[in-house]
Amino acid sequence: MIKNNWNMGLVIGSLAIVALIAAVAGFSLQQSQFDESTVKVGVVIPMTGDAAVYGEEIRRGLELASEDLGSDKPEIIYEDACLANEAMKTAQKLVLADGVDMITGVFCIPSVNAITPLTKEKNMSVMMTASVPESLVDLNAHVFSPNSAIKDEAYAQAEYAFEKLGARTASIVWMNSDFGSSYSKNFQKRFVTLGGKVVSNEPLEFFGADYKSELSKAKSHNPDVLLAVHFGTQMGLILKQSQEIGLDARIIGTYESEDQFIIDSAKGGAEGLILSSPIGGKTGALYQRFGETYRARYGKDPAPISRIAYDGLMLQMNAYKECAKENNCINSHILGTKNHDGASGVFDMALDGTGKRTFVFKTVKDGKYVLVD
Repeated sequence: MIKNNWNMGLVIGSLAIVALIAAVAGFSLQQSQFDESTVKVGVVIPMTGDAAVYGEEIRRGLELASEDLGSDKPEIIYEDACLANEAMKTAQKLVLADGVDMITGVFCIPSVNAITPLTKEKNMSVMMTASVPESLVDLNAHVFSPNSAIKDEAYAQAEYAFEKLGARTASIVWMNSDFGSSYSKNFQKRFVTLGGKVVSNEPLEFFGADYKSELSKAKSHNPDVLLAVHFGTQMGLILKQSQEIGLDARIIGTYESEDQFIIDSAKGGAEGLILSSPIGGKTGALYQRFGETYRARYGKDPAPISRIAYDGLMLQMNAYKECAKENNCINSHILGTKNHDGASGVFDMALDGTGKRTFVFKTVKDGKYVLVD
């Protein structure tokens, strides 16, 4: 009896162990299936430093997009980077360690240059929020942006300056990066073709603290307009110092100049600023709803970059769902987007990976951004 009891106990114990192993295996399988079905999205944005105001706007746009995705919402992994050396480290973490399926929200152009050597190998989509210089288009590295090509915006700026403002001479100051260089080159090309003359053209330190020397050079040429290509703290500084030195020219900025932070930091120097914007030219139902949701949540109007971040993630997630995770299909699906009704308005995706936009122009009047004809 003792022997039989022992045998019975052994059998029961063995069955219990088998059941436990099966349960653990079943749990592991379920966990594995869950992990595989959850999309991992890496985000590379400036969360500290002078450009952090844009990182915060991007984060808000992505959060609202994630909420609207409901049960399909991805796991978002945020990394703080803007310059190339920072972005390279974060890209290695996101792609090699975290195993992200895509990267979205990228704001700083140097970040894209650092990320693409890793993502191109995997045919992984990289979604930007910034407008796109030719250098990134030429990479053929599956880089996309619902924002416009810089060439398109710079041409629109030159045409507005020449035809609407009656400008015949222009000075240009631009952040020393592919972003700034592309605006400078394309504005000058179009302005000169129309019959204008660029009388000075100066690069600026990326995160500089004093631009009076470059602005004084522009002032010495007495231009009709000054194209100022920068963002955040530095754009506010350019406007403030232009007023301090008495630079008497209409100042034109890019869409990145549309943020209350810039008006506040310019200390009155932003009054009269004119800026081009890819947002607001052609709008649909989601444009209105996003604005209402954003204002209710954050108590202010959304910056263009927040709207674009929302649309970028939505384009990627829609493609991911349609293509069953296959990257080549995802990239083709994004490029095939037509008449997309997004938070930033209605747009197509061009074959170069950028949004085709209708530009509007705004000015700062009494401390507020208002549309101009």
